[in-house]
Amino acid sequence: GILGVAAAKLGAEDVLMTDIDECAVTAAQANAAINGVENCRVELKNLLDDENCKGDLILANIMAEILVGFAPKIGANLKENGVIVLSGILLSKENFVKEAFSAQGFCELETVRRGEWAAVAMTR
Repeated sequence: GILGVAAAKLGAEDVLMTDIDECAVTAAQANAAINGVENCRVELKNLLDDENCKGDLILANIMAEILVGFAPKIGANLKENGVIVLSGILLSKENFVKEAFSAQGFCELETVRRGEWAAVAMTR
């Protein structure tokens, strides 16, 4: 939710936040309201189950193993020339994530490292 709220506050026109955890959805809705964000929706669903839902930007801040599991399907949710930002990656798992997405045709745009963490921006 926090990444969606940040995207909305930074100017994204339409923000869809999804989660499979009802508590996370409730928290995201509350955070959007607290921050006065009106251009976003929060839905209880797995984004990967809806290929009709496509975006210019996908933000995913979760464990490396889960990101790698997303790699084969998440491209279907990304518009042409879109960007996916993968974060919350321990440095020790950075190459594991990059290799999984590269195998699906993604190309690295930028990697940012801070402390023990990495974030990777990729496109196809």
